[in-house]
Amino acid sequence: SSAVWPSGTSGPNQVVATAKTSPAISGATITFSASATSGSGGHASHAGTRPVGTFSANTVTTGANGQAQSTWTSPVFGGESKIKATWGEQSATKTVDVRVPSLQQLSGGSTYSIVGSTTTHPVNNWVTSSAASGLTGIASDYKQAYYPTGSMPSGDRLRYNDMSLEKGGKFDLAANWCASCSHAEHRVGVNCDVGSSNVPSSRWPTLMQIFVTRGSPNFLDETATANHWHLRF
Repeated sequence: SSAVWPSGTSGPNQVVATAKTSPAISGATITFSASATSGSGGHASHAGTRPVGTFSANTVTTGANGQAQSTWTSPVFGGESKIKATWGEQSATKTVDVRVPSLQQLSGGSTYSIVGSTTTHPVNNWVTSSAASGLTGIASDYKQAYYPTGSMPSGDRLRYNDMSLEKGGKFDLAANWCASCSHAEHRVGVNCDVGSSNVPSSRWPTLMQIFVTRGSPNFLDETATANHWHLRF
């Protein structure tokens, strides 16, 4: 198997699919197709049809060496894909892992809670190591500012929602494979929504300053429209 990044991210997102007849036959027609493993990449029970990427050519004629090639571009969604080459009744399949590398799952802590899991996106808390460090630091600083001694009441813990899915790529909030809908930035493990509804408004200036000092100076304040801050690490 091989690995590429989802389209719409900063990494390489193409694979050159090569098929060769045996014995070598010139002028044979090779058909390339792709499919995605159901449920992979953290996407479960979605509506609509899952995108499977695109080929530079779906049908290619072999050259004198019996070989044909087509470039496959990954979809915007992370997950396992299978590239298939078919010649007559013969076929061969190769697995491609469409993912953002080096993501890690952020576990819950005593100063914050992981929220937002759904049946369609059951695990929504994958981040880069730097984002994980920033998020744990933010929660620790917030606790220290308002509960410097003793434990923090569970209802007052910061609520972290919707980071990235386990393989990264587009986080289709409505679970309908929409590539252009909301959550455009939740692709590479550097974003997190922090709920504001359980944070007293008198604490907002201090918390927002903590965002800045802990690595998210360009956070987006969406408290007026979506009851959260959108962090960017």
